[in-house]
Amino acid sequence: MEKYTPSNGSLSEQFNRTTGAQLSAYDLTWSFASFVTAAQRRAGQFPASWGSRAAGALPATCGASSAHGSYAAATAAGASPVPTGCTVQVTFVVNASTTFGQNVYMAGNASALGDWAPGYEPMIPIDYPLWSSIVDVAPETHIAYKYVHQDAASYAFEVQNRTLYTGQCGDGFRQVRTADVWSGEGPDVVTAGFCNPDVTHCD
Repeated sequence: MEKYTPSNGSLSEQFNRTTGAQLSAYDLTWSFASFVTAAQRRAGQFPASWGSRAAGALPATCGASSAHGSYAAATAAGASPVPTGCTVQVTFVVNASTTFGQNVYMAGNASALGDWAPGYEPMIPIDYPLWSSIVDVAPETHIAYKYVHQDAASYAFEVQNRTLYTGQCGDGFRQVRTADVWSGEGPDVVTAGFCNPDVTHCD
């Protein structure tokens, strides 16, 4: 791939198997994502999913009642058997009443929570006024977080930080569920024009 990639780094959908020339649709996002994922995998890393943050973990084996499981390397297809480490999946649930047009987000000191970017992790009204979000985080980590009301381009944080210790996960996967109640808006109101510290999400 590197041999036939032009100096501008563009990647097309396909390569000609004989000449190496790029074919079909060009500059596809999934082509770049696949390359980055493959490079990380060759380096012995299990990169984070570039799909939905709310997606559930894939099961280790398929079954009628499969819901969650540990990642298993596809060794039969040539993947190296690198250990995956440990993941803690936290289901955040908050009882938060809103007015028409308002949404609820989360912000916190973990990258999965946007490093305090208020519009990074949207919550879903699972049974109004209950809102939920599922986030994968590192084990044995202290997380500080707040719930955020969003109205147009303004984000109003709760008054105080909430805290959570993720704990150990043992077999490679663990679930934690919160049950919080909205504590009211504090002095922190952010309008459009924010970024999280690594500038991966900006408004």
